Amino acid sequence: MQQTVQPGAGRGKGQAGTGAAGVQSLSKDTELAVYDAVVSLIRSGSSLAELTVADIAQAAGIGKGTIYNYFRTKDEIVAKALVYTVKKHVHTARLAVQKVRGFDRRMEAFLLAAEEAAQCRMPFFDTLTGCRGLTGGLGQHVNEAEFVQSVRMEAAILIEEIRRAALRERILRRDVPPQAVSFVIAGAFASYLLHINLDTVQVDMSRDEVLRQVIRSLKVSLAAM
Repeated sequence: MQQTVQPGAGRGKGQAGTGAAGVQSLSKDTELAVYDAVVSLIRSGSSLAELTVADIAQAAGIGKGTIYNYFRTKDEIVAKALVYTVKKHVHTARLAVQKVRGFDRRMEAFLLAAEEAAQCRMPFFDTLTGCRGLTGGLGQHVNEAEFVQSVRMEAAILIEEIRRAALRERILRRDVPPQAVSFVIAGAFASYLLHINLDTVQVDMSRDEVLRQVIRSLKVSLAAM
C-alpha cells in the first residue's frame, strides 16, 4: 500500500525553497542522509512493504515533519534513493580507476569497487525487484533519461581509462573498436562477481587469486581481439 507523505507537516533546516504543490527543495546534506537511511534500512533486513516514512526519518536523524516537506510518497523516496545509490557507486568506481596507473592496477581497482558496490546494492535491488509497491516505476519520480545518461557517461569514462592502459602496455591493438573492448571488460566484471559469490559457484581459490586469474584471462582475451 502506497504511503502518502503530506507536504507542510513540518519545517526542517537547510531548506532551499518551495517546489510544485508546496513540496520544498531539500538541502544536499539532508537529501543524502535520507537516501543513505533507505539503503541502510533495506540492507539491514527491512522489507519495502513494512518500511515507513517515520522509519526513514528516524534513521536519517531528522524529524518526521521535516521529511514531510520534501517528498510526496514513500515510493518517491525509495526511487530517488535507488538512483542516488547507483550513481554514487559508478562514480566511486571511476575515481578508483583514475587514481592508479597500469592496466592490472586499474582493472583491479575497478573490480574491487564493483564488488563493494554489488555488496551494497544487491539486497536493495533484490527488494525492489521483488516488490510491487513501487507504482509507476522510476519514471514517475525521477528523470529516467537523465539518470541513464549520467550513469552511461561515468561508465564510459571508466572503461576508456582501462582501455588506454591496455593500449599503452600493448595488450590491445589500436584498431579494436572501443565498444568491443567494453563488452570484454563487462564479461570480466561479471565473471569476477560470479566467482566470489560462493552462493553461486564454489571455487577453491581465494578472492585475490580469483582477481588475478580474471585479470590474466582478460588480458589474453584483449590480446586475441
